[in-house]
Amino acid sequence: MIFTQLATTTSDRFREIQRLFAYLESLKSEADAGDAVKGRILASLKGFFFVHLYGYLEFSVSQAVQIFLQEIAALNVSYAHCEHVFYSVVLDAEFKSATDKTSRNKKWSARCDLLGRQLSVDPCRPEDTIFADSLQSTGYKTLAEVFQALGISQSPVPSPRQIGLVDEVKDRRHEVAHGRVAPEVVGGAFTIQDLKDRMDAMELVVGYILEVLEDHYATRGFISVPHQLAYP
Repeated sequence: MIFTQLATTTSDRFREIQRLFAYLESLKSEADAGDAVKGRILASLKGFFFVHLYGYLEFSVSQAVQIFLQEIAALNVSYAHCEHVFYSVVLDAEFKSATDKTSRNKKWSARCDLLGRQLSVDPCRPEDTIFADSLQSTGYKTLAEVFQALGISQSPVPSPRQIGLVDEVKDRRHEVAHGRVAPEVVGGAFTIQDLKDRMDAMELVVGYILEVLEDHYATRGFISVPHQLAYP
């Protein structure tokens, strides 16, 4: 099990969100009793809730992918044994060199190096932070791209319903965190039940992603089938 420690950490973070949610529920009771000030505070905190919830999603996915790639590096998988699409990850440096427009004189040698590396018996060392920039805005499209690059055929979310919710959490977080929309305005558009639905959905998504990555590692899905048994 490669995510034992991470699962504990993500559970701790999710409990923080649950504690905030419990406070919002208690604050709602006061707002419903006619306290207008508490009502505005509640709306603002509901907006900030998206920042907290998104942080849980981004942290969990980023750490999971990073650990996944670290574990692959420890297996010493030969470049020549990688599953085809996984070359998009392990040959990142070679792809960058081959597409570097400032090095025209090296264009052909860079292309040959890239193709030659695919046949190399040297162990690959995937950069564990290769997706870091992309995951700073973790939405459905980004998750799908990461799964595709890792050679995972499944959807990055457990059901179609979570597609829109993941993007919504990301977008509302960005609105608040980047100052584009006031937290009170963002939060005022959602009920307490709306927040719970999104909180539960993000927990499902994170748990699902960890499970899929764990299975992909255990089955050596990033290694071409004829060579999988060589890496127990």
